[in-house]
Amino acid sequence: EHGTFRRMRRVYVVNEKATEDYRRRWPDVADRISFLPNWYDHSIFRRLAPPVRDRLRRDLRDELGVPAGDRVLLFAGRLEGQKAPLLLVDAFVLLASAVTDVVLVICGDGSMRPAVAERARAAGEERRVRIVGTLGRERLAEVMSASDALVISSEFETGPTVGYEALATGLPVVTTPVGQISRIVRSSGAGTVSEDHTARALAAAMEEALRLPATVRDLASAASTPYAAATVLGEVYGYERALAAGLRGGVDP
Repeated sequence: EHGTFRRMRRVYVVNEKATEDYRRRWPDVADRISFLPNWYDHSIFRRLAPPVRDRLRRDLRDELGVPAGDRVLLFAGRLEGQKAPLLLVDAFVLLASAVTDVVLVICGDGSMRPAVAERARAAGEERRVRIVGTLGRERLAEVMSASDALVISSEFETGPTVGYEALATGLPVVTTPVGQISRIVRSSGAGTVSEDHTARALAAAMEEALRLPATVRDLASAASTPYAAATVLGEVYGYERALAAGLRGGVDP
């Protein structure tokens, strides 16, 4: 790796801790190594006007066949081991034993979908745990705008991107202590972070998020701003343009 990095003008690393480790290990190339966070498409994931959001909230609850006042917790991701979807269901079951006006909408698919459905059925919560499959990005953005919190139950993450997308729509995030998103949520107050990876801790974080004031949506959208594609990739393309211009002029930038 060191030999490879010495032959490169710029190295982008998508994990912040790995970026710091590389810089510490190889100080002679530290100035070439940059952290590149996940980003979201701000042309799709954005804050909607209140009347539009209110309509989407009504439509989603009509589709689910639940009362108009029910809160919606959203999960969006692969139903695979890394995302810990069984932990998600177990935590929701604990929450549902104390909070009756809440449903869990699971957007995604994967090899664990049958196990997730069976876990909800065995707990007697199949009516409040709805698996709707994979959604297109535009529809997912609408469902985010219509929901009350995004839940990330992952065992490990770098981002994940879905967390940035949710924040951009003004949706607070409940997350296990993983990835960049947990640091963003902690520092901004745009949601809650569970103490650990247990169902009890995640359920407590869900319940806390449902009690947050409406102003949390302002915190969420503000927290997402540095991770819009134009912002994150602006540095990358700016460097590429400078590099191209320098090479055309015979100068190595």
